[in-house]
Amino acid sequence: MEIRLEAPDADEVADKIGGLRAPANPFTFWIDELRPENKARLSPVVADLLAGYASLAQSMKTITGAVEGDLSVSEHLILRGMVTGIITVKQDGSLDLHGMCGKSLIVNAGGKATVHGMVNEDVTNRGGDVSVFGMVVGSIDTQSGETHIAPSAVVQNKRSSLGK
Repeated sequence: MEIRLEAPDADEVADKIGGLRAPANPFTFWIDELRPENKARLSPVVADLLAGYASLAQSMKTITGAVEGDLSVSEHLILRGMVTGIITVKQDGSLDLHGMCGKSLIVNAGGKATVHGMVNEDVTNRGGDVSVFGMVVGSIDTQSGETHIAPSAVVQNKRSSLGK
């Protein structure tokens, strides 16, 4: 799980907080653990926030490689890789797409999808919650549910001028 902190000296912040590793990018930290002895150094709000992110990160599955064929999502999933087929998000499933969907993305009632990466065909919302910040080569069809298209999104090779 990444947490971005703006600090003049990332190594100093990581050392003071403890339980975090500072990578080459000074504004990104990975939560390993939030050690009890360091929790007291943080404000209660920040400590709870970091603990919540650590818990969420442990409950989310992440795919970084290639998946051949279709993929059905019924849990929390972060996709940083590629799926060659259709991705279907089922009820209670959530997809955070940073990679590529080779065909279409379908979000069923009660599902949630956030597209930061690319969908090579269409996005169909059948009653879920869809947010598009990345690129959709095809169209976006909202049959029901909520669909948000960010101004920075590219749909059918056109930048969105207004979020929907």
